[in-house]
Amino acid sequence: MSNSTPASFARAFARTQRFALASIEGSDIEEAVGIAMTQDGSILLGNDVPVVARPRKATRLWLGTKRCFAVIEGRVRPHVNPNDADRWRALHPDHSMKWCLDPDVVVWSCADAGPHAFLASEWLLEDAALLEQESDLVDHLNLFHAPLIEALFWEFVELDGTGARVAAIDPEGLLLEAAGQLHHLAFGALCPTADDVTKALLQLVRNVACFSDGAAQALAPSSLRP
Repeated sequence: MSNSTPASFARAFARTQRFALASIEGSDIEEAVGIAMTQDGSILLGNDVPVVARPRKATRLWLGTKRCFAVIEGRVRPHVNPNDADRWRALHPDHSMKWCLDPDVVVWSCADAGPHAFLASEWLLEDAALLEQESDLVDHLNLFHAPLIEALFWEFVELDGTGARVAAIDPEGLLLEAAGQLHHLAFGALCPTADDVTKALLQLVRNVACFSDGAAQALAPSSLRP
């Protein structure tokens, strides 16, 4: 992806994770918790998380695979932004969102990229203007452009895209889901507004040979078309 940096690579990886191990300051207990990532890089947590039941305590999350992992340290606070509820439900339909962890330090290591550490100032993105429109855009794509989402999945993820859907949209790309697996499809540049996202989607569609310019122009709701 043309705008790839160690931080964007790490954020893209973190977005594809549904669960992490959590521990809080002063406790040696680790518990598996459901997670989802906000557009700016904070971590959403559910209401079924006893290990983080005390807000403002320092909390550490471990998330990863055999090849890549991230350790996110920060403090938990009650989450009050309802615009993140849809992205949480897309990944965790059986639990409600309640908490948010604001990262202080993120340690990232990957066999393909080497170890890196990021302070919050390097990790967090500025608030994105597309946040309030994300749900409408996700619903529009999934309801009216399912073949297109499957084609994008086939083209860029290079896996079977049957049944693929958009789980979330953030300033750095699309979070796609197919067969229970999450994959992050990066935009060519940072897209902080809904208009920027729409233009990036149009460009992605034009790179898929089976879709015409007409199909690309119909991609976004009329209120979001550039």
